[in-house]
Amino acid sequence: MKDYNVLIAILGSSLLTTIFTKVFDYVTKQRKTQQILLLTSIEALCDKILRQGFRTQMQTLRLAEAKDQYKKLDGDGYADALIADALAVKLEEHKND
Repeated sequence: MKDYNVLIAILGSSLLTTIFTKVFDYVTKQRKTQQILLLTSIEALCDKILRQGFRTQMQTLRLAEAKDQYKKLDGDGYADALIADALAVKLEEHKND
């Protein structure tokens, strides 16, 4: 019975709340950092496609993968607009990246 009392005391303590809060903050910051890095990568690839005036199949696949990962990170619609512009550019199968 003593062990249960100790467990209840720990669960009810502010220390546990503080630990959970710190872990949540850390995970949230990491997620935001990943989101920013991925968006930067998407922007760079879309800019390259628009500058070169065509897209390759590999670039198209990279965009699709990046978009999926960005959505998993709860990214906003900004990347969707960039990707739509890049995908509107003609596909040239035999170009090198």
